[in-house]
Amino acid sequence: MAPPPVVYVVDDDPSVRRALARMIRVAGLEVETRETAGEFLAQDHSRRPACLVLDVHLPGMSGPDLQDRLAATDPDLPIVVVTAHGEEDVRRRMLQAGAVAFLSKPCDGDVLLEAIRRGLERS
Repeated sequence: MAPPPVVYVVDDDPSVRRALARMIRVAGLEVETRETAGEFLAQDHSRRPACLVLDVHLPGMSGPDLQDRLAATDPDLPIVVVTAHGEEDVRRRMLQAGAVAFLSKPCDGDVLLEAIRRGLERS
């Protein structure tokens, strides 16, 4: 039997991480949170179906930089971008690189959960 899917949330704002984790858990999905891209990369996330909910502006490695790195090491990991900074060039770049969705904070919970579900279907 395949392991259950997991949703990873990488966001440097603790209140955003808590809120997203709570919403994802209430939707019946397992969730793990990390503050930085480095923390996310330090864990083994290749053994089960997953989706990454990723902020753009992070300390150290940015969300777009993490997406680029994952393209080389884990190209099948679906990414849903959530950001308070909706720069059009970043949006275009991340969507062209394969992001499932690019959502502005605060985002509608139903829209985010639908994007996560689409990502998990790809995983």
